[in-house]
Amino acid sequence: MTQSGEKSLTTPSTVIELLCLRAQQTPDSHAYTFLIDGKKETPPLTYAELDQQA
Repeated sequence: MTQSGEKSLTTPSTVIELLCLRAQQTPDSHAYTFLIDGKKETPPLTYAELDQQA
């Protein structure tokens, strides 16, 4: 929060806000790589792809 009590636009307060911010700032960066059966990696999911699927 700012001194006036308003939320800062650059400091997310939830995971959802953080992921949305990352999608805006670095859309092509890898957000997640899922593991099939805990071993085999799937293609990474970018922040833009994650945001689009939300």
